[in-house]
Amino acid sequence: MISGFISSQSLMLVLAIVVLILLIIGITKLIPSKGQVGEKKMALRLKRLPKEYVVLNNVIISPFGLPTQIDHVVVSPYGIFVIETKNHKGSIYGGENEQYWTQNIFGEKYKHYNPILQNKTHVNALRKLLQSRFGNLNFISIIAYTNKATLHVDADSAIVTYVKKVVKQIKKYNVREISDLKVSEIVDCIEFNREFGKQAQKNVVKNARKSKERDRNALFNGICPRCGGELVKRKGKYGNFWGCANFPRCKYTKDIE
Repeated sequence: MISGFISSQSLMLVLAIVVLILLIIGITKLIPSKGQVGEKKMALRLKRLPKEYVVLNNVIISPFGLPTQIDHVVVSPYGIFVIETKNHKGSIYGGENEQYWTQNIFGEKYKHYNPILQNKTHVNALRKLLQSRFGNLNFISIIAYTNKATLHVDADSAIVTYVKKVVKQIKKYNVREISDLKVSEIVDCIEFNREFGKQAQKNVVKNARKSKERDRNALFNGICPRCGGELVKRKGKYGNFWGCANFPRCKYTKDIE
């Protein structure tokens, strides 16, 4: 009788633990990631644009046979704006040709992949998808950080700004280059080629991991992960660094450590 009571208690305990684990998993799935928080803030801001701007959020396309996820695409008569949103906090340091940018939080330093280069792959994917049908289009790359970050960034090929300033930056482009009909056709083309669902998201993550692994292997072998050239030691204003032998065609650099 006692052993039966103990067994019942054990069973109840196991069931309680299982229920608790399932609840935790369910709650975790409901909590958006840091990146999703930034993207949602950006999506709300972009709703303020006039009707002539068409906003597409979380666009997954595979024009090169590899899935690419773009946070936001804004198609307008004034150009196509490709937006990468970051929800990092602290001070952000970097240049447009550096492979990684530095995030400084109370003296602790972390690295994250240069979002200008990241967004360049997004622009190239859209260009590949659209160019054969629509010809040369004006793509504007925008990197948007939330106001948790303080930016110390040098960039010419992309706009690096804050989420709250993106709409203002977009409206600075006021020369019509694309007809309203063409805007509609571009949107239809992107929508037709979009991928949806959990499997599409998984494919994006899988491709990103493979890309990082390729970069690590290239660096280990002294090869530029950007163009395949040889990495050579160079001396700059702030000390020694690794640079690509194909400079100035390839401007890849990496800290010597």
